[in-house]
Amino acid sequence: MSGTSIEKSFDELFVNSTKIQIKNNITIITLHNSKDIGLIFYPGGKVEVKAYLPLLERISEEGITCYLEKIPFNLAVFNINVATKIIEDNININKWYL
Repeated sequence: MSGTSIEKSFDELFVNSTKIQIKNNITIITLHNSKDIGLIFYPGGKVEVKAYLPLLERISEEGITCYLEKIPFNLAVFNINVATKIIEDNININKWYL
């Protein structure tokens, strides 16, 4: 894992029944019984990625798998096509929200 503090904190963490894991700079928040729905969250405004974890954890409690990309300088404009790769890599999810 590269050097951000969130990546140093954990590779996989369980909070209640929610699993939080990091793969290739993408934080994935899911329940063990997730539906086939995915949410790709673009961070912005120079906000640290970990600030979004409580919100995404609550969304995941509804069975939605959440994806949060670590983007250079915490500005989404530096990686606007991240959704394409996430969707291509997760064919088990049939409905997507951005």
